[in-house]
Amino acid sequence: MFGKNEIIGQRYFADAKDKLFVTSVFHTLQGEGPYTGRPAVFIRLAKCNLACSFCDTFFDDGDWLSVDEIDARIELVLDGADRRRIGIVITGGEPMLQQNVVVLCEALLGKHAFVQIETNGTVYQVFPDAVTLVVSPKCALKNGVVLNYLKPNSKILARADCLKFVMEDKVGSPYNAVPDWAFEFAKDIYISPMNIYNDVPKDAKMLRSEAGASSIQKRSTLDEVVSFWEPGLLNMSQNQKNHEYAAKYCLEHNFILSLQTHLYAGIA
Repeated sequence: MFGKNEIIGQRYFADAKDKLFVTSVFHTLQGEGPYTGRPAVFIRLAKCNLACSFCDTFFDDGDWLSVDEIDARIELVLDGADRRRIGIVITGGEPMLQQNVVVLCEALLGKHAFVQIETNGTVYQVFPDAVTLVVSPKCALKNGVVLNYLKPNSKILARADCLKFVMEDKVGSPYNAVPDWAFEFAKDIYISPMNIYNDVPKDAKMLRSEAGASSIQKRSTLDEVVSFWEPGLLNMSQNQKNHEYAAKYCLEHNFILSLQTHLYAGIA
C-alpha cells in the first residue's frame, strides 16, 4: 500500500460478531523476528490504524471469515502437513483492531509449534501467555511528513516478548534511530533495514486495481510474493546503505539484526 491505505479504527469492526476480516492466509517461512526461518502459516488481517510511507503490504481488502473457516483454510494451505511442526503468525494491517483475534489465538494454541501476533502497539488486548507478542512500533504521519515514534501502550510494552524496529540510514529521519524509551526495554530488540521500492510489484498492482473484488486465493498467493532480486523493483543502492547502517547500529547497541529473509528467497 505504501502508506496509501484507508486508516481504520476499532469502531470499523463493531458489528463483526464472530467473524474476522482476513486479507490472506498462506504457508511460508517466517522472515523476521524471534522465529526467523521457521515454517509458519501467516494469517494477515485486513485494515490498519496507521499509514506508514514505507509499507509494502496490501491489507485493505479481505473476506469476513469465522474462526472455523480460518482453521479450514489453514488445513487447505498446509495440504496434510503436520501442524504441530508449523507456527502461526497473525499480522496485518493491525490485528489488534479486531476483538475476535483473541478467540482465534485461543483456538490455534496447542495445534501449532507457536502462535505469534505482530502489532504496532497502539491498541491493547489481553492475550494468553503462550502467545508470542512482537511489538513493531511505527511513526506518526501527518500531511505526508513522518513524525516521531508512537510509544506503544504501556500495557502492551509490559506484555511484549520483543520489540522490532525498521531502520534507515537517512539522517534526520525518525527511522534513523531507536527511540529513547526503547532502551529501557529489558528483552530482545530486533532491527530490520527498511527496503525502499522503486515501484509496486506487478502482481500487487493488478490486485490493487481489483479492490473489493479480489479473491482470498489471489491475495494469498500473488500479492504476498515479492522477490528482492526482481530487476528494478527495489532501490538497491539505498537498500545497501540501510542494510549496512542497521547492521552497524545493532553492533553498537547490542541489538539483533533481522533481515526480511523471505524476500531473498522469493517466497511469500
